[in-house]
Amino acid sequence: MNKLVIFDFDGVVVNSLALQEEAFNNSYREIVGGTPPEFREFLKHSGEAIDKIMSKMNLPKEMISPYLDYLKNNWSCVKLYDEVISIIKKLNTNEVKCALFTGKDKDGTYDLLGKLKIDDLFDIIITSDDVVDAKPSPEGIIKILNKLSINREKAIMVGDSSNDIMSANRAEIRSVLVNWENENNLHDECDIAEFKAKSPELLYQIIKENLKLA
Repeated sequence: MNKLVIFDFDGVVVNSLALQEEAFNNSYREIVGGTPPEFREFLKHSGEAIDKIMSKMNLPKEMISPYLDYLKNNWSCVKLYDEVISIIKKLNTNEVKCALFTGKDKDGTYDLLGKLKIDDLFDIIITSDDVVDAKPSPEGIIKILNKLSINREKAIMVGDSSNDIMSANRAEIRSVLVNWENENNLHDECDIAEFKAKSPELLYQIIKENLKLA
């Protein structure tokens, strides 16, 4: 088992975009008041730790707690991408290691994985709390490669944001940019991915061909 697929979480394995927007708007109104900034600005930093996102948007750190609480209290709004879950299970069967690399905090990630009953699908899980530098730094990917003893040429990163792809590029592994819902307009602005997939079927074909699976 010397092959690896690294998955981002939100937007790739789970559909949480609407909930994230609600959480952001709610926390802004609670702490700042008035009309929240365009959520598109938040998405530009997707994959980074929430404290860095708030800092880059010049928003108060006090928004973080109500943002995370809203996500936790409304987790049932998050839906699995069943076809992606099927891909992960198929990879497990084919003895391909699967990792999760997310900009979410550790507690929130493990809590949601447990509630969705998919915490046993991944060989390793790296969150923003497990690294010094979150995406687009390659630190998390390099840590995964080292812990699982995987060569770079045998690994692929699957993400839905430019930060995911930059992280993969800096770690010198292949990357696939995915977009299941066509909701994130930033998808078409990212031209640094080696591959793009707008369906789970195409994603699996890319993985199969590049990792030379039977």
